Amino acid sequence: MNDQRGRMMESTPVPKLLIQFSIPTIVGMLVNALYNVVDRIFLGQAISRLAIGGVYLAFPFMIVSMAFAMLIGFGGNALSSIELGRKHRETSEQILNNAFVLLFLCGLVLAGIYTIFMKPLLLMFGGSEKLLPYATEYLSIIILFLPIYTVEFGINAFTRGEGNPKISMLTMLIGALVNTVLDYIFIVRWGWGIAGAAWATGIGQCCSFLCLIYYFTWGSSTLKLHFPPTLKTSLILPALKLGTSNFGMQVVSSLIVVVYNMKLQQYGGDFGVSAAGVIQSITTLVLMPIIGLNQGAQPIMGYNYGAGNYRRVKETLKTAMIIATSYALLFWIFIELKPTWFLNIFGKEKNPENIAAQIQAARCYFLMLPSIGSQIICANYFQATEKPFIGLLTSLSRQLLILLPSIYIFSGLFGFIGIWIASPVSDFFAWMITLFFIKRDLPRLQEKKSSC
Repeated sequence: MNDQRGRMMESTPVPKLLIQFSIPTIVGMLVNALYNVVDRIFLGQAISRLAIGGVYLAFPFMIVSMAFAMLIGFGGNALSSIELGRKHRETSEQILNNAFVLLFLCGLVLAGIYTIFMKPLLLMFGGSEKLLPYATEYLSIIILFLPIYTVEFGINAFTRGEGNPKISMLTMLIGALVNTVLDYIFIVRWGWGIAGAAWATGIGQCCSFLCLIYYFTWGSSTLKLHFPPTLKTSLILPALKLGTSNFGMQVVSSLIVVVYNMKLQQYGGDFGVSAAGVIQSITTLVLMPIIGLNQGAQPIMGYNYGAGNYRRVKETLKTAMIIATSYALLFWIFIELKPTWFLNIFGKEKNPENIAAQIQAARCYFLMLPSIGSQIICANYFQATEKPFIGLLTSLSRQLLILLPSIYIFSGLFGFIGIWIASPVSDFFAWMITLFFIKRDLPRLQEKKSSC
């Protein structure tokens, strides 16, 4: 990282720096979310809610792909930020090149696995006679772009780590705009249906990928990609360790979606799975700004931790938690008061009983939304300060340790609505666990500051 960017990381007031890093990242994450959400909006309006259900069946495949991209890309970026804080630019650059190679190979392997096991997995995920054709058609096309997607998603994190988050926003924005325009052309104008949504998504991802390759090869980046990129094996494991929190959270998210789909198919049929696709899309739109804020805070905490500026690490954590919690609270009020406004974006449900069930499900599901912001920020704090396994534990506590058994327990007790009650229950207990670890760790950081 050049001296100007280093001084910015170390001396710019934290609130100003956090806004400077987070706004482009928030926009970028929202734009990235639109890849899937825009598809579902067009499909819900132009075809039916069943098409949304079909895409949602394929969602666990994409979450797993994202998980590996986060393991390699986000872990590499976290290590790169720390090395930049220590003024080790060449090491940071090698981490970037490592990530590129590993991400591309990972995408190829996942594409092969998905192709072989697609149909049996979709059936296991809750596929029915009506939903399976939609899911198969969509996923068969998306798989073709998987190596491009994993590289694009993972490498994008490095633009933030080197202090240039606007590039991250711009590359995502270009891809999402292409996706949106092509969605309209392919689905509405040309009538390609769910295949049109898949082709639009893949082409949009290619555009983002090409922009990133240009930036890291010929652009103004601090870190450079070299072709052919080389692997330095000694840097692989340290980077992967720092990506375990994000990876674990995403893999478990995929498992949760599968369990949700199975239980929703059991208690609500195709309507239940389609309703989950709509509510998950709303969740994506709500959480992406928090995740964007989180990713904006990560390089600030990582750089200053590496540089020994522990006061700024603590200040960044506190500021990010306040912003994330305030935003989540505001959105929670809006969702509780006007749930139909969000639900109707994805096509209007005509059955009055289904409308009432969806509203009740949404209100239950988002009940503990105000606590989610601090959970996400705190998990990232542990990653940025080289304690990835605590971050992994706080991330997994909500989903694996609490939510998964809660889905089975509450669905058994209350049926369809019990599936949605499980989420706020797990959010509450996970919030308590996260606060426990944060209160235990912050004094340690204070002691480290005093000893410097």
